[in-house]
Amino acid sequence: MFGDEDDQTPTAPNEVFSPDAKNIAVSTLRLRAERVSSGNGRVYLIVVRSGTSFATVTVVVPKSSSAANVNSVNAQAAAAKAYANANNGAPPAGYFVIGGWSNYWQQAVVT
Repeated sequence: MFGDEDDQTPTAPNEVFSPDAKNIAVSTLRLRAERVSSGNGRVYLIVVRSGTSFATVTVVVPKSSSAANVNSVNAQAAAAKAYANANNGAPPAGYFVIGGWSNYWQQAVVT
């Protein structure tokens, strides 16, 4: 689980709502819809691994509902997914491991 906004970055003065993602049940992942107000929208990049295979999914939180902002964050998500698909599931530069998923990612990469 990766995001283009660090989940330790305040979304407003003195407001940090980490973790941004939480596994709440089998096949159910909860993602935070807030985003940093100074940013251009949030992109989550989810990489699912099984053995040597992997699949990628993106989830976006646009800065606003304007067509320009939605198109912008969707383009960022498409670029992140394309990068990960071309690089064995690795995230692009500028993406952060979200919450407690770093141990899972390290185990998944090693296996």
